[in-house]
Amino acid sequence: MPSSDGAARIGKRCLVLGLPLWAAHPPQQRIAAVAQALGRSAPGDVRNGAVVGSALESLTAGSWTMRTGGGRAAVAPRVKTLVWYAEEVDEGSRRFHARGRRVEWLIWLLRKAMTGTARLLLRLTRPTARRALLEADDAAARTASSQATVGALRDRRLEASIGREMHRLVIEKKTLVRAQAPEGAQDDFWKSVAEHAARLREQEDLAESSEPEPSAPESPGSAPASTSDVSDTLRLARLAHAPQRPATITLDEPGRARVEDELRLPKEAVERLTRRDGVPLAGRS
Repeated sequence: MPSSDGAARIGKRCLVLGLPLWAAHPPQQRIAAVAQALGRSAPGDVRNGAVVGSALESLTAGSWTMRTGGGRAAVAPRVKTLVWYAEEVDEGSRRFHARGRRVEWLIWLLRKAMTGTARLLLRLTRPTARRALLEADDAAARTASSQATVGALRDRRLEASIGREMHRLVIEKKTLVRAQAPEGAQDDFWKSVAEHAARLREQEDLAESSEPEPSAPESPGSAPASTSDVSDTLRLARLAHAPQRPATITLDEPGRARVEDELRLPKEAVERLTRRDGVPLAGRS
């Protein structure tokens, strides 16, 4: 899903897009994803504002920077008594490590203060962030249709599976395909990724059709205070029970062709790096 880049709060905003999931989106779901991301960057979400957003990023970055070294300076090394000036060396080492322990305690206190302040800001801004998220979902439903917004939210679950499929395709090309790839192999690669995502959607549709219909969600104000954000399940249920909206923005064939032409070079670059370096399969952000 797209997200606004926090580094661009002051001045020019931008959206950071994940190309594998973006390429697997049908055209209308791409409109829903962009509309939802733009809705989240609206002034209603104070976490994306210039003051609170910058403060959260600074506190988080400072907390990670001040991570201590695990008490490496807690124990001074022993000095052999037969070494020249052994007592002076031992005393100097103890003083050095004593100062190191005091610095570590100071850093630990500062890091705890930063972490606590960041958590307090997150707790205080939780209602407005939840409200802004649901309003962004409504804006995406009005723009790209409720069905496309639901599909874009559900596709977020496919991110890890799409990454594994790309990894499998890379291994297949490197080990099983001996001949040199023909012209247009880039289109085949991304076409295979999109077809895999379509199969996953069909499996999810079959699985959800056999499950009982979820109950109507609670209002945003009555959501439990223990959750920091609205879960995707609650957002999907809320959109499913709301009045279904048609799309107000659609892409015609010339528009789709222009989008695909703009994505051609990024796709080639990502595929080239993927074939060369593989696909990182680390867990998400």
